[in-house]
Amino acid sequence: MKSKTFIILLLICVLLGAASWFLLGSGPSTGRKADDPSGDPLLTALPVKEILTIEITGHQRGVHLEKGETTWRVRERYGYPADFVKLSDLVLKLRDMKVDRTFPASDEILARLSLNAPDGASDPSAADARGTRVVLKGRNDAVLSSVVIGKTRDSDTGRGGNYVMVDGDKAVYVVDKAFHFLDTDPEKWIDKEILDVAPERIAEVRRIDPGAGAPRYIVRRPDPEKPAGLLDVPADKTAASVKINRLMDALSTFRIDDVVDPKTPAEATGLDTGACFEYGLFDGTVYTLCLGGPVTDHPDRTYFKARVAFTPPSEAPATAPEKTAPAGEETAADAPEAPVDPAENTDAPTDGTESTAPAPEETVSAGTETTAGAPETPADPAVAAAELNQRISPWIFAVPKWKADQFILDKADFFENRESD
Repeated sequence: MKSKTFIILLLICVLLGAASWFLLGSGPSTGRKADDPSGDPLLTALPVKEILTIEITGHQRGVHLEKGETTWRVRERYGYPADFVKLSDLVLKLRDMKVDRTFPASDEILARLSLNAPDGASDPSAADARGTRVVLKGRNDAVLSSVVIGKTRDSDTGRGGNYVMVDGDKAVYVVDKAFHFLDTDPEKWIDKEILDVAPERIAEVRRIDPGAGAPRYIVRRPDPEKPAGLLDVPADKTAASVKINRLMDALSTFRIDDVVDPKTPAEATGLDTGACFEYGLFDGTVYTLCLGGPVTDHPDRTYFKARVAFTPPSEAPATAPEKTAPAGEETAADAPEAPVDPAENTDAPTDGTESTAPAPEETVSAGTETTAGAPETPADPAVAAAELNQRISPWIFAVPKWKADQFILDKADFFENRESD
């Protein structure tokens, strides 16, 4: 090969190499600068196990979630147990959120992305320009992390996520986790499920009122495989099965709306004169539930109390109800247990300093706390009843009116010739 040709070929190779370097970069690349946080957790090394308090503050209200000796509690709801699944979801999102990109903050950007301080003390921004501050605290109220959560990123970008600022940082971060429903209302953070009893577990339901000498009616299921029936039905009447089933289904996935101050007097709630219902299970567990009047300022809600006890079941199986069985043929075993006296509330918690929740969790982690309801097949129903009673009996609840309406008040309401559902 001639030297001239070799030189030309060498120049071509050099030019091609330079072009490749220019287009592709000089070797492997991560696509970011050495100090670019993209892809890294925003809150690096967040000490989850050390979190004792979570403060969530919006521009109108706020909530404090506090870790007690046995459970997380809601300070603004008299120390009532918090929704642990929801709480864990928030903490794990904060721990795991990764930075997608970052850019400098400005007054216009902070307002547009709702990242101004929620209290508005340092700026005159409108309410919709303010974010939600989440502060995680450890011992002695030491701040472990504090962030302001702004708007969620438009999902049309294909990535989703949220705009976030870390207190003391001048940058806006776009993270890969979205905080769509970051509630600041304490009512939204309580554990709302208190009971979950399948209807086939219920052997008998009695309408028993405070001071009454006998039940107004009795609905009995002879065994779990058979339908329930109303006792002592007149010959010219027929009990509507739909209403019997409605009564038996009332404890399935029973959720409250809110918790009322346990110190509220009985005359204000109407629980001292309201209707009470006793649900006896085949395993001996007995739920006694009492309804009061409409909740103050919430006519769509009803005051409610509950307790749980255990009575060893009799050895003889229950017999199927006769349509015209006389009410006076009940045995001593059928005698009603003393109903809840809503006026007596000596176990009411004070200032949230005592918790009535189940066994403690070691840290904020998913799946470490069970739901409020009793287990479907408890190993020891007596122990399960005592634990659940300790948890729910001190409290006054507000339940949806439609839920309270599932309880049939009068025996005559079962009959089909009365107004139908």
